[in-house]
Order: sequence, then C-alpha cells, then structure tokens
Amino acid sequence: MFRLWAVAKHTLRQCLRMKVAVMFIALLGCALVSMPFMEVLKGDGTLAGQIQTFLMYSTTITAALLVLMTIFLSTGILSGDVRTKQIFSVSTKPVAPWQYIIGRWLGIFLLNVLLTALAGSAIYGFAQYLRSGEALATASGKAEDRRKVETEVFAARDRVGPDEKLDIDSAVAKRISAMKEQGRYQEVLQGFIDINKGDREEGYQSLLRELSKQELSKVEPIAAGKTATWSFSGIEAAGRESSAVGTVRGISRQAKAVQIAASPQFVGKLTYDGPVTVNGVDGRTVRIDPDSFVASFSQEDMSRNAIVALSQGEKVDIVADPTIQVTYKASASRRPADGTVASYWEVQNPAENVTFSQSRKDAVNIPATLTVSARAVDADGKTVVRYWNLAEGANTITIRQDDVFVLYRVGEFGPNLVRAMALILAQAAFIGALGVLAGALVSFPVACLFCFSMLPFMVARDFIIDAVVPLAARQRTGWVHYVHHSIVKGINRLLPDFAGTFPGTPLVDGIYISWGFLSESLFWMLCVQSVVLLAVACLIFRKRELARVQV
Repeated sequence: MFRLWAVAKHTLRQCLRMKVAVMFIALLGCALVSMPFMEVLKGDGTLAGQIQTFLMYSTTITAALLVLMTIFLSTGILSGDVRTKQIFSVSTKPVAPWQYIIGRWLGIFLLNVLLTALAGSAIYGFAQYLRSGEALATASGKAEDRRKVETEVFAARDRVGPDEKLDIDSAVAKRISAMKEQGRYQEVLQGFIDINKGDREEGYQSLLRELSKQELSKVEPIAAGKTATWSFSGIEAAGRESSAVGTVRGISRQAKAVQIAASPQFVGKLTYDGPVTVNGVDGRTVRIDPDSFVASFSQEDMSRNAIVALSQGEKVDIVADPTIQVTYKASASRRPADGTVASYWEVQNPAENVTFSQSRKDAVNIPATLTVSARAVDADGKTVVRYWNLAEGANTITIRQDDVFVLYRVGEFGPNLVRAMALILAQAAFIGALGVLAGALVSFPVACLFCFSMLPFMVARDFIIDAVVPLAARQRTGWVHYVHHSIVKGINRLLPDFAGTFPGTPLVDGIYISWGFLSESLFWMLCVQSVVLLAVACLIFRKRELARVQV
C-alpha cells in the first residue's frame, strides 16, 4: 500500500508540473471567474434565467475540461514513461505492475478531486453572488422573478405524477386483449422478443412499456368551460418552513394589513394569497414586492396582542410555509391569436379543505409552472389539482398526464451541487481508467485517438442504441442482428451513460439528485467499469515485460 501511495503522490506532483495540466487548470479558472459577467449568459432576461444559464454552462465546461485534461494526462504519463524509458527505473524497483497502474490512475484521480472541489466551490460562490443581485423587471414582475430564483433554482425538488397513471395498467390490458382477438398479439410480441435477442421476458416488458407510452399520450381534450382533475400522492412537503426577521414598514388597522420589509431571499419564498406567520400569528400575503410584502389578518387575529403592539420600525419574526409547484403544458385544438390560453386552477388539500386558486394565461405548447403553498398538501401527502378551460369559443385544451407533475422541496441547493460535482468526478475517473488502459497498450497519439473515439459513444449512448434497434428489427436474423446485439450489450455493460448521469439539467431545474441515483452511478462507473478497465490495463502492462532484472 505504501508503494501504491508513493506512485500516486508522485503522479499528482508530476501532473501539476505538466504544461497541459497547467493550461487546462488556467482555462477552467478563467472560464468560471469570467462567466458570471458575460453578456451572453443573460439567459431569458430574468435573474432566474441568468443563474440557470450560469449553472448549465459552468457545469458543462467543468466536465468537458476535466475529461479532456484527464485524457491527455492519463494517456501521456504512461506512454511517456515507455517512450522516455523512465519505465525501466520503475520496473527494477520493488513496485508491482498493478501498483504502478493503479497508482498512476489514483494520482490523476486525486488531481480531479482537487479541481472538482475548487470548481464546485467557485460555482457555488458565484451562484450565490448572482442570487444576491436585484431581480429583473419582466412581464410577470420582479416578485415573480425572485420567487422563481428562491423556489425553483436554489432548491432540490422531487416530483410525482398523477395517481391516474395507475389506470394505465387496465388500458394496456385492454389493448393486449384486443390484439389477441385480432390475432396480432403473437406477431407483435415476437417482434419485441427478436429485438431483445430472443429474451421472451424482456421482450414482453418492452411491449408493455411501449403500450404504456402510447396510452399516456391519449388524453381526452377539455372543452371550453369544462374541467380536468388530477390527484397526487406521496408528496412530503411539510417541515421546510423558512424563517427570518423583518421590519414593520406600515400598519393599516382599517385594512387589517401590515407591511413588512424582509430580505429578497425570504420574500422570494412567499406566494400570493399564501400563508405567512408574523410573531406567531397566521396571515395571508396580499401583496409581494422585491424587498417587502403585505400580510393581511382576520379581525380576530388583528386584535391579538402580538399584532396590536406592533409599531413602525419594529423587528418581527416571520415564517413562510414551503411551496409546491404544479408543472404542465397545454395544447389547443385551435391556436389563439395571441398564442395564449386562459385557465383557472385550484390546488386543494382534501383532508382540511384548504384551497389555493389562481387565474392564468399560458403560452400554448410551452411548459408552465403554478406555485402555491404546501398547505395544499395534507398529512398523508394527497393533493387534488383542478383545471378549468376558459378558452373562448369551442377551443379545446389538452394536457397529457405525462406532462403534469407536482414538484416539492426535499433538499437544498448546496448539497445538491455537491452530488452534482460527485457525478462529474465519477465521469472523469472513468475516463482516467480508459486513458490508463490505452496508455499501457499503445503510444500517446493512438491512445488519445482511442479515448476521443469512445467519447461519442458515452455522450450519445441512448441515441446510438435507439438508432441501432430499428435496423435490427427489420432483419431479425443473421449477422445484422448479431452485430446489433453485441453493440447494444457492449455499450450498456462497458461504457457509462454520460448524458444520463450529467448533472447539469437537474441542477438547473432545481431537481433533487438523489443519493440512490448517485450511489448507483458511482458504483457502476467507479467500482465496476473503471475496475474492469484497470484490471485489463494491469494484465496488459504485466504481459509487455518492459524491463527484467538480470542476475
């Protein structure tokens, strides 16, 4: 173990002295430092869009530069030792070939750990710097821009689909029964079995997935004046209240309202007509400004000592309930002149009959978000969402079931960013193992070419598989099917899915990167795929017999 660690430390120091590593480190530093101030990264013109664009570009550039640097270092160090005959001084010492290979990879991995930590810290710091800026005036207002920053960007949210998806099972069963009556079932099933190389169970599951996908796209259109209802279960949004200290700006006894100044970060977590607690008294927000809000109270609550004793300039304790978001996408049978459709939404807690409602005008075929207080969710995690079509004339609206989700906060931005950087580190670690394998086998130029040729397969793995499957489906026997099967199995087993494990998109959308997903990704990339590559590299390096001790 001491020899392994000695090789790793030497490799780390050697990497830091190499010009290629210094160049990539400088590029990474310059990109992260200058990116928050670039005009091109203004996004959609809002503060939320600017932060989201920064997060996407910064994580993408970090991953790309780490991968490129790792390719040059991992292939260059091993092939360079052979080319410069430095390998002879290593081979004559009591360092086993596997210790040399693993030590080289471990040294590069440690460099990636250091750079990933620095890059993650820089991304977090600059994201917080952008967050502290002023919300930008948009069509929906500065308050809406700030709300999106606090509840949709600087959050880690999980999402659930409607319970109605459970009915898909019966719809699929009816489709299968109809195919059996028409005498088409065995032919269709056999096609899916052939695609899966004769695996009957996998073919049957593929058929079920395809039929489920087709049924999810079949949704009855909502006529003008009619409603659609969805119910959601498993939402655990309670216990994530936000607290702060505010300053009373004004009191209106007649209007039963209090205006309170607070930090933009706290105000951004409030929702219109949503609950807010002032000195332990529940009220509702009737106005939200960028740095203040107006809380309205009932006549009884307005008479409580905690509210009666308030005076202008006094400090008060304020608490905001967590929020949930309903995301959806509406399509119209006839495109309106202004490109938008009018609707009315209700989000209801069925146990306590607490309802939050909102009138909206949303663009056709563009994802939209409705934000309400988490008090719309009962203790059992059940929520009812109702939609009214307010379109004029006979224009019908369609909202597919697989386009409707409820998102709720389950974590914070900081830990989510840590998990995102861990995924980027795992990708770089696999590339390091691939580069070590190539460097142990061939010269530097060929090793680089090999690694770069593998990148498209890892970045576009699902696309390649989807492109190959229809080709094999047309010719179910012979060498085409055999080649297809070998390609698909080889890609699935040996190469990681860089697109599927890239954390930029969930980080930008404020989607929770679960520990389960992270653990599974790390297990496959580090403990399986990287270990296989390093084991093959150790075997090849041992068989090369680059140096022998003569007695």
